[in-house]
Amino acid sequence: MRKTKGVKMSDLKEFEELEKDICAFAKEMHGKEHKVHYEGPFITGKLENPKILFLSINPGGGDETVTKNDFKKVKFKHLDERYPLAKELEYIFGRNILENSCETYMESFFATVGKTALNELLARFDKESRKEHDELCEKMLELALETKPKMIVIIGVGNFDYFCHNNNLEWNRNNEKLVSKRRYLLSTEYNGIPVYGIIHLSGARPSNAMKDELQRFFAEKISKN
Repeated sequence: MRKTKGVKMSDLKEFEELEKDICAFAKEMHGKEHKVHYEGPFITGKLENPKILFLSINPGGGDETVTKNDFKKVKFKHLDERYPLAKELEYIFGRNILENSCETYMESFFATVGKTALNELLARFDKESRKEHDELCEKMLELALETKPKMIVIIGVGNFDYFCHNNNLEWNRNNEKLVSKRRYLLSTEYNGIPVYGIIHLSGARPSNAMKDELQRFFAEKISKN
């Protein structure tokens, strides 16, 4: 991944162009009779110096559909949602932090019910389509990083491993936080930006003790930025 160069948030041209490219690709996949779900936009929340850039593998859930979207800035995706993940994010980080953060995805912009379903979907793409998909995803993450976040939080410790592997990052395993051998907080750095991996707050069913520790940890980190 290239080093971020920064982007003027008053000019959303790059975001607009990428949104159109993603929508066009999604329609093409429908034309090839692939069951894909894309709602967009590919990034939500504050797009200039966000407190946190939240990353996950891909959007969850959804039926087969493609929504035509012109890119527009919208509020952070999980605000006002009542799904378990949204509730836990608000509990740990607080509404004010979420209102000043953004979120996007690392592996795909297509929504699936889980990682296995995503793998099965991508495995059905022909070589050329898979290459185009992956290039769009790389651009998606590059633009997200160009918002210059204060920190990156990756939802899911397995997803943290994925991010580190793709970017040749090391992390100090002595700094991992565990409860009953379950990892729930990991850390590294990417181009000078602190990166944290946290246990998936809905799928992994973290304990209250884990969530309380995460709340204390990030309150301290955020207060220093």
